[in-house]
Amino acid sequence: IFSIETYPPPPPLRDVYRFFSFPSAKREPALKRFFRKRKRSFYSFFDPSLDYLWENAIEKFFPKFLQKNKIDALYASFPPTASLSIGLKLSRKYGLPLISEFRDGYAFEPIIPKKSFFNPIYFAYFERKIVENSLAIVSVSETLTDYFKSAYGAKNAFTIFNGYEREDFAGVRRERKKDSKIKVVNFGSICVSKKRNVAPLFDAIARLKSEKKLSADSFELSLIGRYSKDERKIVAKRGLNDLVKFYPLMDKNEGFKKIASEYDYTLLYGLPDESYVIPSKTLEYLRLGTPILAVCKGNDAAKIIEETATGTISGFSENEIRDLFLAAIERKIKFSPNEEKIAFYDRRNQAKRLAEALSSVL
Repeated sequence: IFSIETYPPPPPLRDVYRFFSFPSAKREPALKRFFRKRKRSFYSFFDPSLDYLWENAIEKFFPKFLQKNKIDALYASFPPTASLSIGLKLSRKYGLPLISEFRDGYAFEPIIPKKSFFNPIYFAYFERKIVENSLAIVSVSETLTDYFKSAYGAKNAFTIFNGYEREDFAGVRRERKKDSKIKVVNFGSICVSKKRNVAPLFDAIARLKSEKKLSADSFELSLIGRYSKDERKIVAKRGLNDLVKFYPLMDKNEGFKKIASEYDYTLLYGLPDESYVIPSKTLEYLRLGTPILAVCKGNDAAKIIEETATGTISGFSENEIRDLFLAAIERKIKFSPNEEKIAFYDRRNQAKRLAEALSSVL
C-alpha cells in the first residue's frame, strides 16, 4: 500500500510505503515566489487546502518508485484535500485501486474554512468524484460513514476509530484518593486543532463560584497543554485565576500517570455543530479509568462515552455545563466502565479491523 499523508513519519511498517507532505524550505527568487503565490490563490478559490507543490513532487517521484516496488493499492488520507487529489490522479494514471480515508468532514460539516463562495460547490463536486472513484471509503466516526452510505450509496464504507496506544499507559495506575478538593483536568489543547467557544465553560464555573458552590480550597480545573492568550484572558476576565490553572504540555505517559494519581475527573470539550466529532483524547480518556465530564452532547464522542459508561454527558450551554460541574462537585458522575467495550478502541484492535476491511475489498 502506498499511503499519502500529512503526519510525521512513524516507524517503518512492512508493505506500507508513505509519502508525506512537506513545507518548501528553499529560498525562491522574488518573481518565482510571486507567481507561486498567485497560483496558490487560484487553487484556494476551489479549495484552500490544495497543494500543487506536493502533488507535483509525488507525480515525479511515483513512476520510479513503482518500478522498484509492487503496489496493490493507494491509501489517501484527508485532510488535506491534496492527498485525495494526488491519490485520484495516481489511481487513474496507473490503474491502482484507491482507498480514501476521511478523518474529518469535507462537504459534510466541512473542516476547511470557506474562503470563496465557490468552495462549497467545489467540495460537493470533488467529494462525489472521490467516492465514485474509490474502491473503499474509511472514516473515523459512524456518523461520517452513515453519511457516505446514504449520500452516495457507498457499499464499501467502513468506520475505523482512531483508538488509543496501549504503550502510552505503561505504568499508569488509578490511585487517586478522594479528599475535600475536586480536581478536574483537560489534557491537551481545547482550541488549537479546532476553534471552540469556551466562554460558556468558564461562565458556568464563574457562576458556581458566585453561588459559593466552589472555591480555591475545594476545586481546581487544570489545563495541561497549549493554550492561547485569548483563552487565558477569558479566564482572567471572569476572575477565575484562583480556580483555573494553566500547565505546560507534558509527555503523554507522564501526563497520564499524573492524572491517574491526582485528578478526580477528566474534561472533554467537543463541538456543538459537528456531529461526527470524536476528539482523539476521548479514547485515551476511556483507557485512563478516570470519570469523564463530557461537554459533547450530539457528538459521536457522546455515544462512545455512554456505551462504555465512563462519564456524564452535557450540552454546550452555560446552564448545562453548570449542572455538569455541580454533579461533579457532589460526586454524582456516572462511572461504571465496561472494560470489554473500552478494549475495542485499542488501536491494535482498530488496525485489525482495518486490515479485515481492506482484505474484503482488495
